[in-house]
Amino acid sequence: MPAKVISIRPQPGESDAQASAKAILSPVLRAAISAVSTSDLTAGVDVDEAVDVLAAQVALILDPESTGAESVLAAQCLTLDTVAHAILARAFRPGVPIGEYNKLMTLALRAQSQSANAVKLIIRTRPKPSEPEYLEPPYDYPPEPEPEYEPH
Repeated sequence: MPAKVISIRPQPGESDAQASAKAILSPVLRAAISAVSTSDLTAGVDVDEAVDVLAAQVALILDPESTGAESVLAAQCLTLDTVAHAILARAFRPGVPIGEYNKLMTLALRAQSQSANAVKLIIRTRPKPSEPEYLEPPYDYPPEPEPEYEPH
């Protein structure tokens, strides 16, 4: 089973301490650690691989002009979704007493609801698209003739 170890490599011109701080404060890294830690299903998943996959998923949600806040929300959304599925897996184990099942289902639904709220926040924080400019056709239509007015 791969070790759940994080490889931190400084960028050129960056100290080890700066690289460590940047990694520890990364929303994608924290989300990946949470996701890998929540379920028996992730027992063989390497944290570095989880970070790469989660970063790619966050990039799919966001566009190049996204803010740091949107990145945090996207990572949060994906983590909450992972947590919800881990809780559901526990709830559906054979022999789970009904009381525990109900508690687990409530937690899973709450996690899914929070994930949906994170998506809504991402959508709300994005700037509204500008109205498309009216493009003139390459030709002009002749004006329609004025209807003749006939007095009654």
